[in-house]
Parts: sequence; structure tokens; C-alpha cells
Amino acid sequence: MKGKKRLFLMGVLFFVTGCLGSRAVPDGQGSTGGVSEAAKVVVLRDDQGIPHIFADDAGDLFFGLGYTMAGDRLFQMDLYRHVAQGRLSEWFFNLPLGKGARLVQVDMLLKCFELERKTLQACEELAPEMRILLEQFSNGINRLLVDREESHPPMYRFLGVQPEPWSPADVMSVAEIFGVGLGLMGIGTEILHEAMVHAMGEELAEDFFRRLAGGEGWTPRSEGLSNAGSLSRPLEPVSLPHHNLFRTAGALLMPFMPRGSNNWVVSADRSESGLPILANDPHVPLGPAPSFWYHAHIEGAGFSVEGLLYPGYPAFCAAWNGAAAWGVTNVMADQMDLYREKLDPDTPDRYQTADGWKEFEKRTVQCKVRWGRDRSFVLRTGEHGFLIPPEALKSRSARKHPWMTEPICVRYTGTDPAAYFEGQVRLMRARSSEEVKLALERIGQGPTAYNYVWATAEGDIGYHAAGRIPVRADQCGFRPKSGWMPGIEWLGTIPFDDLPSAENPPAGFLHSANERIAPPDYPWYISAEYARPYRSERIRQLLEERERSSVERFQSMHADVYNLASGRALEILWEALSAEGEAGELDDRTRQAREILKGWDRQTSVDSPGAALYEAFYQALIEITFSDEMGEELSESALKVNFAAAKVMESLQEEPEGIWFDKKETLEREGRNAIFVEAFEEAVEACVKEMGPDPGAWAWGKVHRLAIKHPLGGFPLMGRPYRIDDVGYPGDNDTVNGAYFSYDDGRYNVMAGAASRFIVDLGRPEGAWFSCSTGMAGEPSSDFFKNLTAPWYRNEYFFTRLAKTPEDLINSQE
Repeated sequence: MKGKKRLFLMGVLFFVTGCLGSRAVPDGQGSTGGVSEAAKVVVLRDDQGIPHIFADDAGDLFFGLGYTMAGDRLFQMDLYRHVAQGRLSEWFFNLPLGKGARLVQVDMLLKCFELERKTLQACEELAPEMRILLEQFSNGINRLLVDREESHPPMYRFLGVQPEPWSPADVMSVAEIFGVGLGLMGIGTEILHEAMVHAMGEELAEDFFRRLAGGEGWTPRSEGLSNAGSLSRPLEPVSLPHHNLFRTAGALLMPFMPRGSNNWVVSADRSESGLPILANDPHVPLGPAPSFWYHAHIEGAGFSVEGLLYPGYPAFCAAWNGAAAWGVTNVMADQMDLYREKLDPDTPDRYQTADGWKEFEKRTVQCKVRWGRDRSFVLRTGEHGFLIPPEALKSRSARKHPWMTEPICVRYTGTDPAAYFEGQVRLMRARSSEEVKLALERIGQGPTAYNYVWATAEGDIGYHAAGRIPVRADQCGFRPKSGWMPGIEWLGTIPFDDLPSAENPPAGFLHSANERIAPPDYPWYISAEYARPYRSERIRQLLEERERSSVERFQSMHADVYNLASGRALEILWEALSAEGEAGELDDRTRQAREILKGWDRQTSVDSPGAALYEAFYQALIEITFSDEMGEELSESALKVNFAAAKVMESLQEEPEGIWFDKKETLEREGRNAIFVEAFEEAVEACVKEMGPDPGAWAWGKVHRLAIKHPLGGFPLMGRPYRIDDVGYPGDNDTVNGAYFSYDDGRYNVMAGAASRFIVDLGRPEGAWFSCSTGMAGEPSSDFFKNLTAPWYRNEYFFTRLAKTPEDLINSQE
């Protein structure tokens, strides 16, 4: 009875049933929508604080979703909106970002994507039914602003600002910024290529990137060639303002961006329940509170969906609707390119192409700056996208190296926000594989490029990539292009039907984990930024181990931290250490540490000394191998998060005399084994420094830390209620339970992982299993701010009912 009473009280106290008239939208918002006075919306929270929203009218249902979501996550949603519209300086003034750069420069870059204009235009293209849903979602947010006018979240008081009303265009811009953010992070690959050319010469840079893209290296292999030999000379020390600008923008956007993810599905023949089972654990930023995902259930008017939503956008990224379930991972698609441009010195608004001189389109754009001077700049756009405003590139480095401000354009694949939302609505209502695919084709016109797996109650399972991926004439996206050269254009996008896909495979399962999704003979370039294949391979191993799977089995798979990636590196290390040991060149501490690592079960668990030592060794290996070529500044930005370098090491470690292992500052020619031993010895010293002299007391969780806190949690005294936890965390970049870290002076700070997990068994249609790193609420005054964190950390799940009526939900809690 206790659960029933609590559920009922939350329904009465949290929301309202009936009489929501035209006051739902403040005057001046231009909405033709509104909730009729006869409308009824019921919102109940279950014991976990998950909102269940019931209405007989679709518009009312989305109104309730907007109202409820804003009640829980208003500031988070508003922050996404400000990022999408390049309006951070309106809140945070012209904040200094280091090296002479300022926050308004990031606003300038974001405004160049013109998301406000794009989404306003998309509103005009929406079908009437879709427009009503977005209007009513916005109306719900706006009604919340009115109802809580005197009690907005503390972040508004802290900043001294007030929330503004929302429109459908604002809502669509929230979805669009996720695509832009992923693209900006991806474009860092091109920036890194340019930086490496300047730091170490073209041949070594090209070698690095060919390996990164999965091909063979390009470095000359002449006998006796050393790192100090005849490779092309670096151009000059590198500190690219392009790199600084995009890195800063990427760092600011990181808390809002999906990072990796796993999804998998088994067929009815491989399920204990006799119908498919699907799992998804989107890897997103972990530290910020509230969580990246918002969980909810909506019911009525043809909708019956529960799952994970972007805060501020009324569509389910991973969900279950009683007939179909779906989950996503990032394709890692390259959807942006950089183009160097030659401007006419006499007429700077003209740029050179292979077909002659062309003129940019121009318009003036304003950036408002709180407590400072507003800025304006001329936005120039051409066939290669927008020209980065010179004002956005100003920095101390640019003044020192004028060549760094050479004109460069950013080209981003076009998106259709209206089609994207329509596809999301179709997916919420999909009942069959055909309906899922029709929805994904529309979703694929939007800002994200995701690998979808799905399952239906009819027993089908499927996979399809969906997203706008450019067809490049030169089949390459990892190096900047010269806009005046032929053969560098985009030739449209890869057709949806030609993107990788599969249905009902003989193996009885499908999965993806950000690995390369296309076969070797695939005719189009998708990306050079795929993850290493170890998460995917481990998922396959675990699925093949059992003839039939269950929900409980999938839960244990989500927690798996077996380090499949470590195998080959450990083999080489044993070979190198054995040679050193036979020569009597290992000291006692190194021998003791070697035994710790030899006894390691390759479980990257928080209490494992072996995991701590291995991770320290591999980080040292990356830094020793690449830092002398990259130089100090570039190494700092490129190796702390070692995704790219670890991929390159995969092929490099098979070349014992490879040039990358040779140190520039020495006359002797070092090889792979010597570098492996040096990295191990450095790792031992690092572990002693961080965890003490006793190897038995070392533990991965002592240095691999996750801090979960609200933005206000960084303040010493007032921030205490906003800090949820600081814990040792298992896993690493390559385990199924992914925990992506940034290395900083002996500490491996967790920045991303599975903030929510989702499992649905179509043989048990009454609901699905979830976990979440925080509660649904965004403020510590709520019982639902951190109620889900402890069970999430223990990999425990809660069951969310797909109840058809409020009474069904209340009865289920008895």
C-alpha cells in the first residue's frame, strides 16, 4: 500500500488535471496551439521518480511531457538551447578561455552553423500534426515557467538571469546541437592532422593517419633510417588557433555529447523468453548532474513509449513501445570537412575554386555579451560552407604566428530538422520492421548518424545505420582540403538503402559498438574515427557463449570489464621483460610489479592492482612513443585522451624496428621492446607515486575516478549538496562497461560512460529494465536528484511499467 499511496500523492501534487487554457503560452509567442479547457493530463511518478504521462489527446500528451521535463531539467534544457544558438556570452559574459581566447569567439563559431535560422525555416515545413506536437511541448515548458515564476532553479539566481519562453524552433535546435557537437569533435581529426604536419613533417603525419584510418603506414622503411634522418622537416612549432578554437568548443560541448555506446539484440531462437531481447547503454558524459538522459513514459492518443530522451527534445533515442524496441550507438561518421581557401587580395569576398573565382554570400551576425561590448561579425558562406570569422581566431598564438589565421571554411552536411522530428514520431509508433525502417529513413535526414538495432514483437531483429554522410570525391575526410583544387567536392550523401544494414541474420544476433561498420569493399568513406574493435568483439564472445540469453545475462554483460584489448600488448611486454630479466637488468621492484601483472586476470575492476599497472603502462607507452615527435603542446592535447594514439599503436606494435619507437634525442636506434620496457618501468614509478610502494595495495579505482556533481558542486561550501559522489570506477576505453578517461598527472579522470542502461525482453511486454547515474530531478532539494546513483553504480536495474492507464500503474506499485 505504501508504494500505491506515494504514487498517488506524486500524481496529485506534481501536476494538474484539467483546465489548462490559453494561459499555457505567454503572449507574444506566436503559437496557434493551446490546451482546451476540457483537456486532461495526468502525471504520476513511480517509486524511482520516473514520470508516467497519460492523456487522450496527442497535443495534451506532449504538453504534459514538456511541463514535466521542464519541472525536472529546466536549466539543463536552457543551457542546451543557449549552446545551440551561440548565446553563452549572454549568460557567462566574455569569459576568458586561456591563451588570449574568449567565450564570445566560441559563440561566433556556433552562430556560423545558423541553427536558429534552420529551425525557424523547419517550423514552416512541418506537417500540421507534427507542428502541433512541438507547439504543445513548448507550451508545456512555458506553462511551467509561469507556474514556477518565483521558484526557478538556483542556477538562474546564481547567474542573475531569468529563463525565456520556448518555441518549437528552440526545441528543434536542441536536437541539432548534438549533431554539430559530434561534428566539431570529429573535425578535431583534421585539425590534429594539420598540427602534426607542422610538428613532425608530412610523412610521419600521413603515416599516423593512414594507420588511424585502418590502412597501412606510409613512413619510408629504408635500412638505417632514424627519426633524425631524412624525413620532411616540420614547418614550425605548432599551436594552431584553429585547433585551439575547435578544441575549446569541443570541450565546452563535451558535457552535452554522446561519445560511444553498445547495443545488441538476440532473436527469439536465442532468447529464453521465446521473443527477442534488446540491450543498449549509450556512452555519454558521466560526471555532470543531472544525467545526460531523461527517462519518461507517455501513454495515450496512439503513443505508448518509455525510454531515454534528450532533455529539451520530445523524442526517444532508445525506447520500447510495446511492439518494437530500439537502441543506438554512434556511427562515428565524419560529417564535416575543413577547406583552406585562397581569397582575392583585391576583393576579399571572393574565393578561388577549381572552376574560377566565386563570391561569398554575406550577412552580419550579432553576438550579445553580458557586462561587456556586444560583437558583430560578417558571416561569409560559399560552396565549401562558412568561412571561420577572423575575429574568432584571434589569440596570442595567432599574433605570434600569422600564418595560423589563414582562411578556412567549415562544411557541414545539411540536415532537415522537420524530417528528423517526423521520423522520431514515426519510430515511437512503429509496430513492425518495415515501419521502423521507414522511420529511420526520415531520422537519417537529421543531425545524428547512429547505428540502430531493433526488435519487434513479431520476432524480427534488425540493424541499420541512419544519418547524412557525405560522398567525398577524394574518399578522404581526415585531412583538410584545398578549396581551389579539383576533386575535393562532395557528391551528395550516401543513400539510406546503401548504408550498412542487416535483418534476421543466421547467427541470431546483431550488435554494434562504434567499430568499423562497413566491409572492406564498401564503396564510400564513412570515417577514420571508428573505435577499436574490442568492445564489439567482446560482446560477440559473450553472446556466443550462451545458446540462449536472458535479461539477467544482458545485465551482467553491461557490467563486463574484461580487457580484451590488452592481450597483444601484454605478449610483447612479456617478451621484452623476459629479455631484460635474463640480462639481469630488472630491479626488485620492477620484478615484483611484473609478477602482479602476470597474475592479472584482465578484469579492469576497481580493486585490481594488475588493472592499475596495465593502464599506467599503456598510457606511458603512448606518451613515450609519440610525444617526442608531437612536441610538448601537441602531446598535451592529443595524448591525454588516447583514442587516436591507441588505434595507431595497434599496427605499430607489430613493427619491432618501427621509426616511431626511435627517440629523436638519442643517437642509438631504439626499438619496440626497449620502449615497452621503459614504459613499464615508468608505470611502476607512477603507481608508487600515486598509490604507495606496496604493489598489493594498488587498485585501479584509486586513480580511475568518477566525480558526479551539478555545476554548482565545484564551489567549496555552497556546492556540497550538489556533489553526488566521487568513486573509483571500473572499465576503460575498450571494455563493454566503457569508462573513457582523460589522463592528468597520474589520475585517470572518467569523462564518459553508460549514464543510462536499457534492456527490454519482448516476451515480457509489461515494461522494461533501466538504470541511471542520477535521478530525474536537476536540483538537490528533490528526492529524485540522486536516488538512482547508488544502484546504478552497483549495476542494479529498476523496472519501468508500460502501464496503459493511471490505475494500472497505481495497482502495479502495491
